[in-house]
Amino acid sequence: MPEPLTRDGAPPVPPRVAAPLGANAETARHTSEARAALFAALVLLVGIALGAAGFFVERGMSTWRPEITRTASGWRIAQAHRVPLSAMALGGDSLVWGSGPSIIAMDLRSGRLKLLGPGPASRATWDPATSRRYVVWFEAQGASAGEASAWVYDSATRRRRQLATLDSVLSLPSASGNLAAWCCTTKGEGAPSIVTVDIATGEESVVAPEYGEPVLDGGLVTWPTRTGATGMPAAWALVDLAQGRRWSLVPAATLLNAHFLGYDLSGRTLVWGQIDPASGRGRVVAQNVDDGAASVVAEVTDGAALSSAPAIDGALVVWAETLANAGGSRVMGRRLSGGPAFLVRAVEASVLSTAVSGDTVAWLAQRGKTTFIETTTVSR
Repeated sequence: MPEPLTRDGAPPVPPRVAAPLGANAETARHTSEARAALFAALVLLVGIALGAAGFFVERGMSTWRPEITRTASGWRIAQAHRVPLSAMALGGDSLVWGSGPSIIAMDLRSGRLKLLGPGPASRATWDPATSRRYVVWFEAQGASAGEASAWVYDSATRRRRQLATLDSVLSLPSASGNLAAWCCTTKGEGAPSIVTVDIATGEESVVAPEYGEPVLDGGLVTWPTRTGATGMPAAWALVDLAQGRRWSLVPAATLLNAHFLGYDLSGRTLVWGQIDPASGRGRVVAQNVDDGAASVVAEVTDGAALSSAPAIDGALVVWAETLANAGGSRVMGRRLSGGPAFLVRAVEASVLSTAVSGDTVAWLAQRGKTTFIETTTVSR
């Protein structure tokens, strides 16, 4: 997640709240990467056209390709080189992740991979977001570049194109249907704004002239406001785009001294994770954004620890827990339509994040210095 908001909801100097992908990766390169970088540097001296050609040669020689195995219930994508996998997103039949600055998409039906970015003029990217058709991400010439651009990949046409230009990246993107949302500053203004963009037309609309970390689903946008020292929001702002209505929701069923792990939105249901560091207790909460009715989806106790923010799609909520004996993790699920929590998969590694789309569940995990992503399909 990006860095937490300040208490007044708008920092005087808006920071880049998310480091680009690969910012903490090792700087040592493989031989093939060094040759590719040298080749790209040489051809850039020839001109823009040859520079673009050099980019594609470099990407063809690079080490972004993971090891992929089809399993009995899905896929396993494992880090094949020293650059770890990160920034996983799941939407429809597409699984997307980062590997260093590279953004990679996988078709879950065929296992086919596609390198989406960065483009020839960029060397930094931010975590991607995906809907069932589109993948959205940011690119810039470098981590400290004063200007970034939003890009989109259309799985229907199999083409990427630039979507918008941003002055400063203040949040990660969110995508749903034909819309994308993020927080940024625009050239000449300097003040932060939460905006939505129609992916098909590129039309941009200001949702709120303030700082926030928006999550979008359908025609609903939400972001935390008045975040305290532990990251736990005092309230969420919500905007119904179709009705043009804004209101606030106070989180219910919060733990004492709760530390915030993150949140997700599906339909009219908001879910979030929280932990009490003193007791080790963790809790996943679901809350209806219209009437405020809340329910506890999971209590994590008895030495186990809630290790990731929950994810939701429809009525299915998933999250990860670290086992009491520190011997591994378990990915858990529960349907809000009824029934108890159930085990999705026991994982002999530390689960870093989870994602869900329909009945497909994915998790990003790390064992030692190796990262991997696994997927499975859960029964109804």
